[in-house]
Amino acid sequence: MATVLPQIDDPLILSLAGLVTVFVAFVASGFLTRLGVLPDHPNGRSNHLTPISRAGGVAIIAAWLVGLVVAAVLLDEQSFSHDALKLAAVGGLAALVGFADDKFSLTPLWKIAGQFAAALVFVWIFGPLNHIPMPVVGEIDVGGFGVFLTVFWIVAFMNVFNFMDGANGLASVVGIFSLCALSGAAGISGAEFTAVSALLLALALIGFLPKNFPRAQIFMGDGGSQGVAFLIAALALLAADRSGGGVSALFIPTIVTAFIFDAAFTLAHRIIRRQNFLHAHREHLYQLLMRLGASHARVTALYLGLTALATTAAIFMLRLPPRDQWVVPVVLFAVFAAGGGTVFIRGKRQGLLATGCEEGVELTLSDTPISEPSVAPVGE
Repeated sequence: MATVLPQIDDPLILSLAGLVTVFVAFVASGFLTRLGVLPDHPNGRSNHLTPISRAGGVAIIAAWLVGLVVAAVLLDEQSFSHDALKLAAVGGLAALVGFADDKFSLTPLWKIAGQFAAALVFVWIFGPLNHIPMPVVGEIDVGGFGVFLTVFWIVAFMNVFNFMDGANGLASVVGIFSLCALSGAAGISGAEFTAVSALLLALALIGFLPKNFPRAQIFMGDGGSQGVAFLIAALALLAADRSGGGVSALFIPTIVTAFIFDAAFTLAHRIIRRQNFLHAHREHLYQLLMRLGASHARVTALYLGLTALATTAAIFMLRLPPRDQWVVPVVLFAVFAAGGGTVFIRGKRQGLLATGCEEGVELTLSDTPISEPSVAPVGE
């Protein structure tokens, strides 16, 4: 097994790149907060009473790019620089889709078209996923089907992450946790570029977090959620293909099971109840928890705990043969179903679920939080 980050002769290189990333994210977040760029004006679905900037994604992506440039220059590795340039270009495209939505309120068609475009550009530049673990037979070569799997995973995760960016710090802390786990697994397995890129993105989120949690002074916005989600999805694919089997294609999906379960559970019960699942709503499990009285901090802490549990399970999963790895996310889904069902029943008893046709609600692919307005700006 490869040594962790063998290209870095001096650990000060990674430390310097990391410190620069955190510093840029923190300073840029504060600067954008004061400027009030891309103000999110409160409405009936908001948790805040005064306009708050939703340009936090600019700070996050800019900080990650600066850190990547510093690492590339100091490492002076041609392959690292080439990969950094390519990932920055396609990641920037994904973030631009989100920034355009923040600025112009894109229709769902334009938004998802942009997501598909970013996913296809990734496939063109880096290639599709090649291998996946399957029950009974083990790891298989997916061949041309890998293009479909790659595009589906990227687009689906971009929307899942966007849906879950609705409580102070929620998307950020889960992103930080998953990226740190991915960085460690990729580094140990020899996927050095993936390890460094994931770590720098985690540090960019850390620099942004104090301005977003526990009291939101700035929001990540679609530019942030789309850009970060794309990069997490893309880095997960690169780790799976470049780690020599050390990082399973199921590693990141298992770590973010809480997010995937929430989105899947909500989609399922809305379809069963004959609700238009593309309509804006407030029926995600984390939204129901807040409407039942849980604070943003408690909801974020809960999902962080679930992600920590899933990360432990994902690390254990890597020790299993590929044919058995599917058992782990399936068991996690079953465990989460018990809690999700309880929240759903409580929400139903409290009359928090929509009934009949939801007329007059704007069609959207985004679910920003929609609980009743608070007396202070506490959420997106």
